[in-house]
Amino acid sequence: MPSVLYTRISLSILYNVTTIDNSTGEDLTTVYKFGTAILILTVGASAGWWLRDNYAPSNKYHGSTFLKPVNDGALAVITPTAFVEPPVYRQPPATKELLALLEDRRFDDAITLFQQHNNSDASTQQALRHSLITLLEQWRNNGESEKSIQALERFTQHYYQDSSLLKMQVEMLISQGEIHSALEVCMMAEPLTRRGSSTEFFKRTTQHLARQLISNHKKNNDLASLLPLFQRLVHRFPHYSLYRYHLAEIYLAASLANDAARELEQLTDDPVFGKVATALLADFTVATMDDFDEPETLPTGSVPLTPSGAHFMANVMIGDKVTAALLIDTGATLTTLPPALLQKLKGLKLAARSGHTELKTANGIRFAPIYRLKTLQIGAFVLNNLEVAELEIGGNEPAQGLLGMNILNRFMFQIDQDRKALMLIPR
Repeated sequence: MPSVLYTRISLSILYNVTTIDNSTGEDLTTVYKFGTAILILTVGASAGWWLRDNYAPSNKYHGSTFLKPVNDGALAVITPTAFVEPPVYRQPPATKELLALLEDRRFDDAITLFQQHNNSDASTQQALRHSLITLLEQWRNNGESEKSIQALERFTQHYYQDSSLLKMQVEMLISQGEIHSALEVCMMAEPLTRRGSSTEFFKRTTQHLARQLISNHKKNNDLASLLPLFQRLVHRFPHYSLYRYHLAEIYLAASLANDAARELEQLTDDPVFGKVATALLADFTVATMDDFDEPETLPTGSVPLTPSGAHFMANVMIGDKVTAALLIDTGATLTTLPPALLQKLKGLKLAARSGHTELKTANGIRFAPIYRLKTLQIGAFVLNNLEVAELEIGGNEPAQGLLGMNILNRFMFQIDQDRKALMLIPR
């Protein structure tokens, strides 16, 4: 090494200078000084070379780091990107429990677990949601769409504003050929998802499925069976003339000429259906109102209705002691009762708190407790363990609560506006 060589030469020169001094006896102070200077320079050079070899700033790779000079001459330890190990994803324990519950079809327990983590950190919520959707898609891809649909039906009853889950439910129902059920979900979801793309999806899909149902039932000469569905469609979308025209067709197929005439008369000025509505009105004679002077006996399974503005109210019996007037609302997923009435029912041991949910109201999203009623009777039908949400509808509305789809979906139902009755046929 050069540093070792320089040191040896310096020591040799100093030794030789000292030898000359001893042999001649001359005063060689200058020579001593010169030799000392050479020795100092040599030692410095050697130290410099040694430092350069061991600590020189460079981009030399050392193990898992680089030594790189910074502006002040210090060395910065840089970890090379190429050698950084990716972070290890650790699945939250709750996701494993959720997947196990879903695989066992314990959907209510899975929903409870989901709700328990509503206020958890965002990563846990995201992991649970991701696991749920991934498993549902996996079931569908493995030919187990029926299991996915069952899970979605339960989850969307609680998370009824989750447009992603609702879209998945609609798509799976359509893939299984369950057009009627898919349309029911769209009708429920459209008013609850007030976001542009989601609302448009459900509105367009509702229109497409309604046309498909009409086409299928015309081929089978079975239009009359669509009467309850299209009554609700017209009630929900009163300004969409296609639904009203199809409802008139259905009334004609069911030999309800007077009802058909009422719908067609509202279409005579419509730019699309005006001409055909006028032609149909001219083709049959509408019964006069004199034919309906005698009161008509309502069929079994019907529930008398009381008008309330543009809507109707029905009376229900809770337990065998408490009655309540509920406003029929096909846009409400859950039936609702006011807080005071629920506290009374709780005191009578006719209701018990079972959870909570979020309700979309005219004043925005609000937290609402859920109660499970022991029994609720509507007409001749008794429903057990029915879930209702706590909500004060307020205003000047005479109704105490809302009669929602968790009751109506248990029946094939029809709102007969002329006879002011709710027709119920158990599914």
